[in-house]
Amino acid sequence: MELRIIHTEKAEGIIAGAFIPGADAASWLMEIADWQVPVTLLRCYVMPISMSDNNPGGLFVIFNHKTPTAHTVRFAYTCVTENVFIPVDAELAPACNMTELKRLAVWDVQVFHPVIGMVGFEKADEVKLSSLIKPISEKKANWNYAHPPLAGRPPLQYIGLEPMPPMPNLLDSLAGDIGSLALDQGILDEEVYSSHRSDWPAKEVFAALLIIGGIILAVVILMSGGISHGGLFTPIVLLLFYAMKNLGNSPSTPSPPRKGGISYNLQQQRERELNRLINLFDSNADEALQYAIPLNSPYLNRGTATPSARLGQRDTNFNLGKLGGGRPGDTWNGGNFTVTLQQRYQQAANTAIASGDFKRAAYIYAHLLGSFSLAANVLKQGKCYYEAGVLFRDHIKNQSEAAGCFGESGYFSEAVEIYVNLKQHEKAAELYRLMGQETEAVKYYRTVIDEKLAANDYLRAADISLKHLDDRKEALAQLMRGWHVGNEQAKCLTTYLQLFTEPGGEDRQLNDVVKSVYNTDVPLSKKTSFLIILGDLQKQYPEKLKDGVMPIVYDVINTQLQYGDTEALTLMPQFIAKDALLKTDTRRFINKNIKTQRELKKVNYINLHAGTTCICALSYHDQLIGLGIKDQELQLFRVNQQNKIEYQFLYREHPQAGPVTLLSEPAYTDQVFIVGASIPANIDIVLDTVQSTFDSGFRLRSLNWLNTNYIACYINQQNGLSALHNSPTGVYLAHYDFDGQLLSQFNCMLNDQVFTTAGIGLRPTTLFCRDGYYYFHMDNILMCFDHEGNGIYLEMENSIIALSANEPNNESEIAVLTTTGCQVVKLTNKKLEPVGTLFGKELEATHVKLLPGKKLAMATGRWVTIFDTTTETPVKRNIIQAEDEVIQLLTAPKRSQLGLISRRLAIYDLDNEQ
Repeated sequence: MELRIIHTEKAEGIIAGAFIPGADAASWLMEIADWQVPVTLLRCYVMPISMSDNNPGGLFVIFNHKTPTAHTVRFAYTCVTENVFIPVDAELAPACNMTELKRLAVWDVQVFHPVIGMVGFEKADEVKLSSLIKPISEKKANWNYAHPPLAGRPPLQYIGLEPMPPMPNLLDSLAGDIGSLALDQGILDEEVYSSHRSDWPAKEVFAALLIIGGIILAVVILMSGGISHGGLFTPIVLLLFYAMKNLGNSPSTPSPPRKGGISYNLQQQRERELNRLINLFDSNADEALQYAIPLNSPYLNRGTATPSARLGQRDTNFNLGKLGGGRPGDTWNGGNFTVTLQQRYQQAANTAIASGDFKRAAYIYAHLLGSFSLAANVLKQGKCYYEAGVLFRDHIKNQSEAAGCFGESGYFSEAVEIYVNLKQHEKAAELYRLMGQETEAVKYYRTVIDEKLAANDYLRAADISLKHLDDRKEALAQLMRGWHVGNEQAKCLTTYLQLFTEPGGEDRQLNDVVKSVYNTDVPLSKKTSFLIILGDLQKQYPEKLKDGVMPIVYDVINTQLQYGDTEALTLMPQFIAKDALLKTDTRRFINKNIKTQRELKKVNYINLHAGTTCICALSYHDQLIGLGIKDQELQLFRVNQQNKIEYQFLYREHPQAGPVTLLSEPAYTDQVFIVGASIPANIDIVLDTVQSTFDSGFRLRSLNWLNTNYIACYINQQNGLSALHNSPTGVYLAHYDFDGQLLSQFNCMLNDQVFTTAGIGLRPTTLFCRDGYYYFHMDNILMCFDHEGNGIYLEMENSIIALSANEPNNESEIAVLTTTGCQVVKLTNKKLEPVGTLFGKELEATHVKLLPGKKLAMATGRWVTIFDTTTETPVKRNIIQAEDEVIQLLTAPKRSQLGLISRRLAIYDLDNEQ
């Protein structure tokens, strides 16, 4: 197998060396000088361009005892074993133990470069830095005319972010438009202007003279005894009024547009102007952009200015301060020119992007086309992250993208504030650490750990504890807890054991850890899973597990055979690889001696797109609906009974996003909700039956409007949604319509007292609604509330793991899976009463599902057991062996089928045995 290195997201390991690319010795020495380390401690080797070209391609430097600060080293390397170096942000694939690595170290120094490959050096290959310096030849010159050197630069005192310029004042923005130039070709024909202006000066002068004369005449009359000439006073006043009216209506002031539009002549003038603008784009696009009109914007029409036929000159620089409107504008209707102008704008934007003028392109998209999304993306492309962040935050309202852009631009305070509001606490913690605020960083890492633990994601919680908080003991405890109750139990135990193979861990041998775990933490239901994990570990660490494994293997096989589980026996050849006939012998023994239960093997695998992982699914009338992830993209898929699959892209998921699931009750509504902690708010998709092979359509919507204090929710029979909420005064039941409008809410009452509890970390679908009652569990208590919150409860002997309800419109039954078995419960005369006896005690199951036809399925690891519940003590009928550990059981469109998700989504036929 070829040994290679693969890139990892985060740099790990201690910096022990560095690679300086290029063939220029001067650039090597300049970069080494920036490290500020004694050059006498460095060991240097010249790297070739490739395996086939021995010319210099760079310099590899090994640090001895004195390592430069990390930010000064561009391409850092770490030492994985004695004198074997790989990049700090890479790891070997396949993984090698120390013995294997030592076998590879055949040279004095070996460097594994991601492009060049593995390069080996002998001691004689070491290059002295002094050999790279050639003294210059002596030059004779007269030094009598030398001048004193310039004073040195003052020492650096402070490094900080340049403050953003203040937002432009509204009056400044208005002043910028005063005196703007018109399009060079001219706007209106001269005769058009003259027709409007030919007679206005004479009329205005005449009116002014009338006013002046009238005032003088009135004064003379009054001074000469105005009372006696009172008969003349009234005509003089009327004359003044007439003159002032005519002066006010002078054609020099344009008439306001008619209500509902502009005049026909003005529209004609505008069309001629727009035609000239288009022609100017064809000859000089840069100048044309100065007169281009906005075609679309959410901030247009926030006020109306006096209509004009003139295209004013505009500033073509992208300006955040001018995006929000705030002043009236003369809005032009592009009419028949709109499509052509859009094409010209788009061509200009493409040209700007091609030339690297990303802010010019952003101006076109934001100011002219009104597409803030395109503007933000092109600003990101041009690394104008701050401006892109403001667009995402203030205009597009995509806070997650805004935070990412602020982080890239170095505005960590703005980014971290958004991440905290979005509850993306891990991102916030990373930024706080970059800002040097370690206390806040630890606080938010702890918050992330609490969130992961509440979601049973112990694997991720342990990863954060180990990598970010450097708490190995805490990580081990979380992994062991995850092996018992986590979402990825096998991975948790594998990671737990692997930690004891790494240097710097506890002083315990892997053999001893394996024995201790088997004796104290492997219940009956997990023995086969433990054996699978042990087999994988033995392949990776044969030297560390060569002793003490076989007694465990024999004990597991013996125990499982007593329960009819032959899988452990089939694993034995992995541990005794030298016996070539052992695999055949075990199969012969199984077929001859072991009477197994009837195993269902008629299965239909739903083959999704390559690389797609199914995370959840449910049955909806004639089809299955599910969610899958491929390359961090969340997709909805639906499958009909002919295995026809349709896909719908939903959104790109954040790597640290929490669990996502679907919520539906086809008997009550055609609404399907996607539920999760960090889903987008704008998912609203109708998948109908038009041009489709599906007989039933539905509407997919985001369920993100519930308060953060909700602990469980479900679709009710009143065409709405009900949720249990936790509050300081107690738990209450709230009823909503599907748009999130609160209809009513009631305190949850048990024994005539308000039901109160501390914080409850439960999945959103652990509430069921049947016949107007809501079923819910906490610890070992099964609770049932009516529509107004009045409740009853049933106390089980042991903790409840999961609930399952039968189909609506049937007599309600609830399957209660506990740590010691399963119990079917009915609501009779307002009392919760067990039906039959507790069963499945030996299975130690983790999943349960009530099925049509009085059947019930319980899953343990990769095994599923089917029970017939028609008798008082349910009877085992069939078993299913899945490809991998079962993560969900579900009903299927056909009543005689069972669906499950393990490695793939599979549908089993319960009426056929093979």
